[in-house]
Amino acid sequence: MDDINFLLVAIRWVHIFAAIAAGGGGLFMLVALHPAAQQLDEATRDGFLAKVRSAFTKVVILSIVGLLASGFYNYLAVTRHQHDGQALYHALMGTKILLAFGVFFLSSALAGRSKAFEKLRANAGLWLKVNVFLVAVIVLLGAILRAMPQVAAS
Repeated sequence: MDDINFLLVAIRWVHIFAAIAAGGGGLFMLVALHPAAQQLDEATRDGFLAKVRSAFTKVVILSIVGLLASGFYNYLAVTRHQHDGQALYHALMGTKILLAFGVFFLSSALAGRSKAFEKLRANAGLWLKVNVFLVAVIVLLGAILRAMPQVAAS
């Protein structure tokens, strides 16, 4: 047990749990909630979706905070040093981070109440698909990054 870095375990747990909550919520909305809501009359659907968005906004916000804090700590304090000189690693990590900001934006816009994003929410089916696709690419990039060999310590 002395070899376990419990801080890194906690940070990894926060990162994975937040990703599951936000990404899983988006997938659920795409395959179950959105199609079912389309069967409701407009007034009922709008009220129902407003309640769902209100509840899910809290999950989105907490997930974004958890992912940013844990992700940047893990990259800046741990993995960046393990991959010094590996340009591909850092390019893929940068791509993963940029895609994550896209997911954060779409998740926030879809879950929020801002009038500025009403048109985006009106076409939620498309943007949920885009968001789930981006999450899938981010998970794939994470798996590739995890599989890349570390630079030997000098």
